[in-house]
Amino acid sequence: MDTRRMSPDRMRVLRGRAEAFLRSPLREAAATSVEDTRTLIQDLQLYQIELEMQNEELRAAQLALAEARDRYHALYDFAPVGYLTLDDAGTIEEANLTAASLLGIDRARLAGRALATFIAPAGQSAYTACWEAARKGRSRPNDVVEFQLDDRRHRQMRLELRRVPPGESPTVWRLILTDVTSWTRTVRGWMRTCSRRRSCRVCKCSRVVSRTISRTC
Repeated sequence: MDTRRMSPDRMRVLRGRAEAFLRSPLREAAATSVEDTRTLIQDLQLYQIELEMQNEELRAAQLALAEARDRYHALYDFAPVGYLTLDDAGTIEEANLTAASLLGIDRARLAGRALATFIAPAGQSAYTACWEAARKGRSRPNDVVEFQLDDRRHRQMRLELRRVPPGESPTVWRLILTDVTSWTRTVRGWMRTCSRRRSCRVCKCSRVVSRTISRTC
């Protein structure tokens, strides 16, 4: 039997032949030669095999897509940094589990909320400047903004904001959040200690580090 794949045109012809055979009167069907009947049966069997192969390939493709989707979600949700998708007004559209944890709120409650509502009063100007720089296409991955969570806790976050993809409408933004609260506290502790020791080498180094902490976007 010919096991080559059947083209869609041949499948349509075969189906038409089978339907005509089934609709034909009994006498005409009986008059059909044995060879024609055998050929039709073989073609129908081939058609069935082809459909089974296509179904198997479809199931394999669906399984591969499901596995890839699960891997992507695992990497996205449990990444060590927060990922947020924002609209052009700064409203949260999507967030991974890490971002929800950093912001101290259930992920289901993030969608539709303006990210600006999480910014501390002291960080509002830095956050606004961050947007202005991003709209001009400037990348400043080392800038830190102070966040104030709903439970009044404060966190220092490094923001990386980019338009993705550029030039398309509606505009979509990707934001990466990195919690640097412990790091900034440690550096500020060095600075307080070194301020009492003018000759301390760490004090000189902390001046460089402090520029990173005090920078605004």
